[in-house]
Amino acid sequence: MSFSLKYDNAKKMLHIMEAVLSVIEKTVIQFGKECIEVSGMDINRVAFVCLSLEKDDLIEYIIDQNKIALGVNIKELVKILKVSSEGDSLIITYNEENPILNICITNDLLNKKYALKLLDIDGESFDIPDFDYDFEMDIECKYYNNIIDSIGVTGSDIVKFKIDSGKLNLECEGDNSNLDMEFSKNNVESKRVVSKDNKILLVKKKQPYKIYDCKGLFDISFSVPYMKNFSKGSSLSDKLTLSVSNEMPVRVQYMINNDSGSILNYYLAPKVSD
Repeated sequence: MSFSLKYDNAKKMLHIMEAVLSVIEKTVIQFGKECIEVSGMDINRVAFVCLSLEKDDLIEYIIDQNKIALGVNIKELVKILKVSSEGDSLIITYNEENPILNICITNDLLNKKYALKLLDIDGESFDIPDFDYDFEMDIECKYYNNIIDSIGVTGSDIVKFKIDSGKLNLECEGDNSNLDMEFSKNNVESKRVVSKDNKILLVKKKQPYKIYDCKGLFDISFSVPYMKNFSKGSSLSDKLTLSVSNEMPVRVQYMINNDSGSILNYYLAPKVSD
């Protein structure tokens, strides 16, 4: 029972694993024929992370079983990956005859070979249903981070999503200030004026978000610290997809490679009303 994989960007793998580490420190990684899956719930059992790294996104991936499950300390793996530099490649191998994870960070001048001890832990099985959300929005990561920072100014630990008449409002109440942000599904394309060769040109300005669905009438609240933690995935993509439905966990989704292939999903359970 063995596998080997090569990834051409060790630094990017660091960012991927740091995004996973924002929710879990230890888990069972499932190495399958077509993809590698990393998932787990946080210690408070309210947040869930699920990473699917597709075979096609790897330079090389050879595995002699349909699936190999290994207990891995994500925190220690991140420590190792932090020694990588721009331009480094990553090679990971495993053979059951020597039950460790061999990690090599390599470039033309230097090979750094680590042996990471594996963990004897039980993996959990989670069935995340695939369904249509009442509200779904693509948003630039920088814009999402600014929204979270804007909420943080109030000191509130809870943000309320209010869906009504094709609009989304985010509301929070702090000790000294409150905040209400309104997003419209029918946002108007803005334009900016530029001067070129004594001519005035109108250039369409890219919108930082786009709402695809906004139906129903409901409000639902989530933890601000967790929503901020989910911004760890912003180093992997220029945008994210935010999906909300009544009485369901919010999903924050990052497509790692140009809207196809590998994907990172965060889920957060809603706050229960007192």
